Amino acid sequence: MKRYRAAIEYQSEFYQADASLGYALKEMGEFGAALTAYAKSLALRLQYTPAIEYLAETHLALGEIDKATAAYSKLVELDPQEQKIYWPQSITGWQSRPKRPVAIRLSRFLIG
Repeated sequence: MKRYRAAIEYQSEFYQADASLGYALKEMGEFGAALTAYAKSLALRLQYTPAIEYLAETHLALGEIDKATAAYSKLVELDPQEQKIYWPQSITGWQSRPKRPVAIRLSRFLIG
């Protein structure tokens, strides 16, 4: 994450770095910070599909199905060929995703 933050600091218009930072934050369970990063990425490039996809996944992880559906609908609008891929894979992926023990999620506070 340090590299993403450094890239953003160096070039504030680097929307890809914001989306990637959001993805990393999502994977760490920092959903609020991830949503903020996606918002910044999408403010810079409204149709950046990776940020929209990660945004949908984050809403799905938070149980915000309506927001996840809206984001996935935007993806399908931008790329209709992906209609059969995004939603089913994401639902299945989040439902079958192994849950990390709390100790692992909290280890970053203890280590650094």
